[in-house]
Amino acid sequence: MMLWMPLLATLALAAPPDKNAAKCEAGKTKLCATAARAYLYGEQVTPDLPRAFALAEKGCAERDLDSCVEVAGMLLGHRGRWEPASEVIAVLTDACRDDEQAVACSAGGALLFDGVSTPEDTDAGMAMMQQACDLGDASGCYNVAINLRNDVGDSIAANVIFEQACDMGDGDGCSELGFAYSQGEGVEQDKKRARALYNEGCGKDSAWACKNLGVVLLNGIGGDVDIDAAKAKFQQACDLGEGRGCTGHAEFYYGEGIEELDEPLARTLLKRSCALGYGHGCIEYGVLLEHGRGGDKDEAGSLEMYTAACELLDGRGCLYAGYAYANGRGASESIAKALEMYDAGCDAGEAEACFKAGANWEYHETSADNTKARTYYSAGCYLDHAVACLNLGVFYDNGTSVNRDLGAAQALFEKACREGSAKACTYVE
Repeated sequence: MMLWMPLLATLALAAPPDKNAAKCEAGKTKLCATAARAYLYGEQVTPDLPRAFALAEKGCAERDLDSCVEVAGMLLGHRGRWEPASEVIAVLTDACRDDEQAVACSAGGALLFDGVSTPEDTDAGMAMMQQACDLGDASGCYNVAINLRNDVGDSIAANVIFEQACDMGDGDGCSELGFAYSQGEGVEQDKKRARALYNEGCGKDSAWACKNLGVVLLNGIGGDVDIDAAKAKFQQACDLGEGRGCTGHAEFYYGEGIEELDEPLARTLLKRSCALGYGHGCIEYGVLLEHGRGGDKDEAGSLEMYTAACELLDGRGCLYAGYAYANGRGASESIAKALEMYDAGCDAGEAEACFKAGANWEYHETSADNTKARTYYSAGCYLDHAVACLNLGVFYDNGTSVNRDLGAAQALFEKACREGSAKACTYVE
């Protein structure tokens, strides 16, 4: 998948975001992109992803290029379950072909390459991104490099172009080259060089580079540990719109064994992390709300945060929302809603959610369904959940909703045992 995102606006807003948004909605579409960026990154306003997308989509529908670029960034960034924008590809491809607008080539090429809001066309997408790079657009070079590394598997060639993007001023290019050096992908591993590249990328306003720099400063990778600098870099990433940076900073102020406990500050940082579209931030904020840490207890608010994380495809958020509905925390008790959340969590790859869905269907008070239970146990076992494997083994051992198969049962008991189920080990022959 592409990781392309539009560049952040570097100039101060000429008017408050709400006024720009109102003018956008009244038909002044040239202000839609500016307003969308403000709501996307929290510039003078609380971040609001649905509002940002709606504003950018409105401008794009009127064929405003900047608005279409913002729509493309949100689509490619997978910030929630947005519906594709019908005009975006047409505007971007026309601007690239007819006007040689480099940013349009980069954004449109990324959409075509990934098949986001349009049928996938990797050749056309790659050609547009290369055109953007040739026109001097650093994000186009970055996209080409991402494709070479992730889809072609040529890290050596990718690193050459990441360096080109970095030299052209793209901080994300510096960050990706730093990651290559940190892992030894296509280059000889050099953690000092990685740290220096993260620092360079952060200096070029790459939120991802600032977050990565915070990590290496915190852990003393490629140089000395520097806690105060790590906090500053996590916060810089947060200010630049990266939710992981907000969460990284918050983790200094809450949890077990924290010396500088400040849970109200942690709440503030995690709330912003969630608003910026980072599911883990929503979950951690929800936990603080649920248990009244750093402020008033708010079970309804915590359920809202877990649900937001689930909508951002974080399976643990779905799982926690399922727990809340199953136990009547923050909403009326509802096994049906719990099952809905567990199902979403299982789809998102959360093994415990698969197990909980299976157990609820197996032992449902009014409408038990062992076939559904088996399906969920199978999904959970595939994700290495020990008890899901054990329960699925019992189904095969007893012939429950499936033809009895003692060999399959033994294989499942063995896997469950390996994954840590002591009970399963007693069933292994």
